[in-house]
Amino acid sequence: PFFFFFFVGGGGGGGGALGKVERDAGSNGVVDSINTLDKANLKLSIAENVEKGHSFMVEHTNSKTPMKESEWTLWKPPISDSSTTETVKRILEEAEMCAKHHPICYVRITAFDKGNFSRKITFLLHVPSAGS
Repeated sequence: PFFFFFFVGGGGGGGGALGKVERDAGSNGVVDSINTLDKANLKLSIAENVEKGHSFMVEHTNSKTPMKESEWTLWKPPISDSSTTETVKRILEEAEMCAKHHPICYVRITAFDKGNFSRKITFLLHVPSAGS
């Protein structure tokens, strides 16, 4: 099963479809909002970011403190297909394959601006089981 969390990175959000994202003026782009999403809202938020022209990366780490980790391993090249529907489907398929291939790792997808490469929003999709 996937766990859907999102947090907004520096350089702006992408959480409009999910309601207001609280921003702490002193946070300097550090995690300031974490919410749990269902799959429908996850797809909606991904689609919203794709419509804004953002690309997505699927990444994984076996770190015990993934939220503090600045370096994750890239699963595949950034995803940006021809249509929004195809892109959302491919992003979720790749994230699921990554989680199956790396069951002891955390798996996330990150949207980034293709122009300035700033991270826009990140979704943590797979959390390893406690026994891993």
